[in-house]
Amino acid sequence: MEKKFYSLSRITLSLFFLFLLSSQVINSQCTNPTPSGDPIQTFCKSTNPIVSDLIATGGTAIAWFDAPTGGVQYSTFSPIFNGAAYYADIIDGGGCSTSRLEVVAVIYGNPPTNVNVFVGMCAYSNPIIADLSATGTNIEWYTEQTGGTLLPVNHTLENETTYWVQQTENGCTSSRLSTKVSLIDPPALSVETVQSFCYPPNPTVNDLQPSGSSVIWYLDEFSTTPVSKGTPLINGQEYWASNFIFPCESTIRTKATAILDEMPNAGIDGSYTACEINLVDTDLFSRLGGSPDSG
Repeated sequence: MEKKFYSLSRITLSLFFLFLLSSQVINSQCTNPTPSGDPIQTFCKSTNPIVSDLIATGGTAIAWFDAPTGGVQYSTFSPIFNGAAYYADIIDGGGCSTSRLEVVAVIYGNPPTNVNVFVGMCAYSNPIIADLSATGTNIEWYTEQTGGTLLPVNHTLENETTYWVQQTENGCTSSRLSTKVSLIDPPALSVETVQSFCYPPNPTVNDLQPSGSSVIWYLDEFSTTPVSKGTPLINGQEYWASNFIFPCESTIRTKATAILDEMPNAGIDGSYTACEINLVDTDLFSRLGGSPDSG
């Protein structure tokens, strides 16, 4: 039993030394120097960089691998990916480098993020280019996917129009993404242009027609401050109504003029007594007390 154990141990030791020897032989074949080059190399996405664009020096024949040792050799036409590591090996004379150069690829010029494909905005707010959504560096908006006109940030947006955005980072300009803009504009209200009310009691803005939560009244056509529904109406005052359909108001306001007609004063109660035998025609109006209006 002890002899069998001794035999297995000798086999194990023999295999270990054989492996060590073969490793030394393999390593002894890699006599070329380690390549030189920048450990971080940058590219523009628009140029569609490939492995042959990576730079390493130190030999006349350089191969690129996906691992620091062993691994798979890349074709010179393989695309480069942002953040990926590539390993250069000098293979002059059919040999290899004692160690490989690691290069991390950084690709700039990716399209902006947070860009809406479609967006609805209230026409009443007069939205501009600066109101469109895009996250990136040196954001620019254009009228076309390529070429076109660069739009200033205060350019007023137009309904059913597509705008194109790009970013430029580290000198690399991205491709453009599109945003189609729809401007929401509720229809104007139909309003009776002259509206008459009796007083007292004094009518309020809430008595103007149409009324309700979808109607907002202003004191002029361009005011930005609505009039409270409980505000007493003023005789001869113009009021302007806009149509509110969440979340937008109409761009067109409709005018109504308030006319207040004072209720006639009938005076106060009076009395008249006469004997039936002496009845004559009598002006009852003159019998009213107070200060009654004529008529």
